[in-house]
Amino acid sequence: MSVEYKNIKSSGTTSQSLNWVQSYYVPTGRTALITSINLCNTGTAPQGVSFYLRSSGGTFAPILIVPIDGEATLEVIDGQKIVMLDGDKLYNTNPSGSIDIVVSLMEIY
Repeated sequence: MSVEYKNIKSSGTTSQSLNWVQSYYVPTGRTALITSINLCNTGTAPQGVSFYLRSSGGTFAPILIVPIDGEATLEVIDGQKIVMLDGDKLYNTNPSGSIDIVVSLMEIY
């Protein structure tokens, strides 16, 4: 068993429906453990950010919905772990484009 540590960065808006941005996709043959999610609101207005997990079977499940003040940072997962299996995807909303997101995780293969 091998482990690879990664920081996945995401920012900006998208033209996709509902402004969902795919933050991360678990590669074939791997399992991922999300260890932290850090947010930085570079704008002056408060914003809301949502995270959704889409299983490889296509089911969407909200896992986190958080508000963040303007010009603030926030670590929203600290100490807990979110397990993602082969083919799972992590999506987030970033309607204003002012939220920078860093997802820290371990890939196990």
